[in-house]
Amino acid sequence: MKPLKIQIFEGIPGSGKTTLRFNYALSSNFEDLQLDRFTPSQWVYGHLRGIDLTEQVLQVERAITKELDVYLIYMEVDPSQAAIRQIDKRDNYDSALMELIKAKDLYEKYLKEVCSYKKVIKINSSLHSVEEEIRILKRFMNI
Repeated sequence: MKPLKIQIFEGIPGSGKTTLRFNYALSSNFEDLQLDRFTPSQWVYGHLRGIDLTEQVLQVERAITKELDVYLIYMEVDPSQAAIRQIDKRDNYDSALMELIKAKDLYEKYLKEVCSYKKVIKINSSLHSVEEEIRILKRFMNI
């Protein structure tokens, strides 16, 4: 039996996390556990609300990476494209865009200063089709 891999899909709303996660799971016959948001989102959205969860996030990340094979897939996207993708879920494009820009900046800060995951990949969903993203991810996962 192959060891379980955990893939954590992160990024701002509208970045393509759910689309890639679902299509990747289909292409890999659901062999691994995929999560849509985890500790990076806790850190980012905590900071957006003035709460520093760094110690709690690092405690969880260290515990799971000690025992499991964890991959962080960060979906990059231009916040203006994400806002357009999310406009039906939000009242105002400008306020949605401002929140997405703040969240994107915090994700970048998390990746540079906080993240303790060793296997991290950034995929820009503005540049690739879902099929290309799956190929990139399979190479990253050594499949």
